[in-house]
Amino acid sequence: MAASNKSVGLQITLAIFAMLAVIGWVAFYMQFRELADNKARFDKATADKQVADKSASDFLGSN
Repeated sequence: MAASNKSVGLQITLAIFAMLAVIGWVAFYMQFRELADNKARFDKATADKQVADKSASDFLGSN
């Protein structure tokens, strides 16, 4: 009976490790997704800036 009590600490340790691993992977995924969203926003803003710069230079160049 005493031998079965020794593995309780190991079971608790494994359960905590598994929960921390899941939490870590979820946090990693959320940060990765946010990075992809930020890159898409940056690319769109860069394209918009290039269009605005070209329009401004065309306007100023024609006057």
